[in-house]
Amino acid sequence: MIIDADSQCTATKFFLGYEDYDNPYGPKTCIYGPNKEIRDDVVTLYDVLKYNIDPYQAIRTCEFYSKRRMSDKKRGIFFQKIDIRVDVIPCHDEIYDFPVYRDEKNNNIVKNVNAFVKIIDLIRRSYDYIMVDFSPSYNYYTQMILNGLDYVIAPVSIDQSSSLEGYMELIKKCEREAKKAKDNNIEQQKTVNVLGAYYTETEFYKKNASEKYEKYRKSGMLKAMRFFDSYVRYDKSSVIECERLMIPACIFSSKSKIAQDYEALTKEIVTRVEELNR
Repeated sequence: MIIDADSQCTATKFFLGYEDYDNPYGPKTCIYGPNKEIRDDVVTLYDVLKYNIDPYQAIRTCEFYSKRRMSDKKRGIFFQKIDIRVDVIPCHDEIYDFPVYRDEKNNNIVKNVNAFVKIIDLIRRSYDYIMVDFSPSYNYYTQMILNGLDYVIAPVSIDQSSSLEGYMELIKKCEREAKKAKDNNIEQQKTVNVLGAYYTETEFYKKNASEKYEKYRKSGMLKAMRFFDSYVRYDKSSVIECERLMIPACIFSSKSKIAQDYEALTKEIVTRVEELNR
């Protein structure tokens, strides 16, 4: 399950974007009208939050397929069909208008801070993993989203130290809010743990990037900040084609650098979650 909770609606546009009938691989699940606005009949995360709608009414299922060339001693060379099913709750660009605010009469209470928790609790048992895409900027809306999460995974740019600092500061602020609520006997949110961070769009063939990475690794910083061993290489051509066709890299080109890197990262994420849940 993927929940798009970012007003940029990147995940929504990728999985449920403009329909292309010339694309034989992509989903036929477009939720946009001719004006490139989300249709009125589509239920989004904003609608679920604002009108207390059953979140299952907002779920859109995307199905992708491909064929893989396989071989073994008994069957020789053959093609095997690969199917991927992804459930998506789309977002709306007005999502930040959902009223999450501090009560002026009681400065210790944040209204609607548990609204997202209720959605997660309703759908949690239907999925092994629920991924939520949201902006790292700190505000009461982000606080509400974080309240429903078990872990945060931070994509970081090797060239922008501020991206990691932003995530760490975000978590610190949320922990302070949780402590403040506890001190005032208000159960308004839990502590969110950082599962790990990973470098994305890396260009380690460039000397400055590779040297910086080695410096961080040898200093122990990557281990201290729970960086995953896997990182995602810069693969512009694959990304452009995947976005144009609106299909995941593992379907479009399973042998591409970005597909292989995300596969390795996914295995690390699953392993770390299993270890923490033992």
